[in-house]
Amino acid sequence: MNVLGIGDGPDAGAALAIDDRIVAAEPQAAFDNAPRSRAFPWDAIDDVLRRHRVEPGDVQEIAVAGRFTPPFFLRRRPGLRRVARDAFSVALDLTVFYQAMLRQSGLGALEADRTAEWMEKQFRKAGFRSRIVLVDIHTALANVAYRDQPEDDVLIVTLHPMGDGVSLAVHHGLNGQIDRLFEQKGFSSLHVHMRRCAATLGFADARAMWAAAGPEADPGMVAQLARSLRPLDGRLSRNSYPFPERAVSYEALRRLPVEVAAASVLENLSAAVRGVVAWHVRRYPQRKLVVAGEVFEATRIVSALLDIEGVDYVSCPSEPGFGALAWGAAAYVAGVAMKPATRFGADDFSALGGEPLDWAKVAAVLAKGGRVAVFSGQSGMHAWDDRCVWARGDRGVYVPGQRVLWDEGAGGPGSVPAGLHPALAAGSAAVRMSDAFHAESPSAASPDGYVRLVPVSEGPAMEVFAHLRAEGVRTLRSTRLLQGACPVASGADALAAARTAGADLLVAGTWQVTP
Repeated sequence: MNVLGIGDGPDAGAALAIDDRIVAAEPQAAFDNAPRSRAFPWDAIDDVLRRHRVEPGDVQEIAVAGRFTPPFFLRRRPGLRRVARDAFSVALDLTVFYQAMLRQSGLGALEADRTAEWMEKQFRKAGFRSRIVLVDIHTALANVAYRDQPEDDVLIVTLHPMGDGVSLAVHHGLNGQIDRLFEQKGFSSLHVHMRRCAATLGFADARAMWAAAGPEADPGMVAQLARSLRPLDGRLSRNSYPFPERAVSYEALRRLPVEVAAASVLENLSAAVRGVVAWHVRRYPQRKLVVAGEVFEATRIVSALLDIEGVDYVSCPSEPGFGALAWGAAAYVAGVAMKPATRFGADDFSALGGEPLDWAKVAAVLAKGGRVAVFSGQSGMHAWDDRCVWARGDRGVYVPGQRVLWDEGAGGPGSVPAGLHPALAAGSAAVRMSDAFHAESPSAASPDGYVRLVPVSEGPAMEVFAHLRAEGVRTLRSTRLLQGACPVASGADALAAARTAGADLLVAGTWQVTP
């Protein structure tokens, strides 16, 4: 069965599931060259179908993430979204109120029916004859969190603003089955609070705000922010709607240096999330925790979850927010198996005149300061951080979003709890490093001392580290290869993308090619 997954929110995208595997996924931003363009993902849809020679008429079901997120009137008239882009717009508060009303009253089913009928007509114009299935936002996120990691019998926590009238959901994943245990419906401070904090500080969204967060928060500001966002047993605090908050409520943030203000917002959010998650860990005793939702794009929050008593395993997908929704919707409808993965086969590169992979040659390029493009996944959103460029780190130069690969067996740069390894491997958690490590490798850590680590304690990559140590290279910088460079469907596409990225060597599967 062919299932097409669609996400039409801020990070729109498409995913294709064939039988029980996700075989392709791509963000619309790869074609728009405009992150969070909110354009309907027609280009991404065409791309994932083209890769696997699937015609529109061959798609049995279309899984759309969001039963009424975005609301029907915004889906039908996307130009209206501009009205709510102002973080302090009354329209934004009314949207939250409308979603809460639909969820609480049960009228959401009628809204979903209207949306499905309208979408079916739009897809029929494009040659599809598929059944439209609208998937609850938190159901889609829970499927991403659970099925994109190897552990079973886990507690799944999803925190996501504007999520079909729900801000928080808790599920149990066992034997491939996901059951919802709890949900916070109605009004929640999470829906607009982060967005308004970011706008107050002059950032386009919370992602940019997290990147600017410095090492120290202001305790008074953290306490003041807790009046708006704090844990209340197993829930987040709520705002009063439809009465909007005024910009003056956030004026105190403006009086702080930007890096201190951003750190204060992050500390407040982290404390609220830890408090809520800890409550549910006590209520549903479970030592393994997997998380997803836009909140967990703040990677320090992921690593902070191991501070919760009783938690010894934390996993987070590499793309935990809006960008994961197409993947999650397709996985839910298709019944995708756990830990799906698509790998390049040997034929992809042998046809390009490649040679067998030699890790010593990889190390030699890195030791000279060269760049090696490493492709371990065939398609996009769920494997963004697996598709990266390894480069030798330059002292004193920090690149936002970079990851550092380290050999845990040789001591590593610091003590990292074992439970964080899955999230670290996906680049979805950040760990605070010692002052000594920061002084030795200043390019590895962000200004606040946090660093994203990728453990390579086993496997052929160990050979790279043995050669690099011999060459005196201690730190590598890992930078994600942007999707906009080239949607990757074959070895030829990967080669073109590697050239665009200025790579000196391309590695995928068991082959390597010099661009």
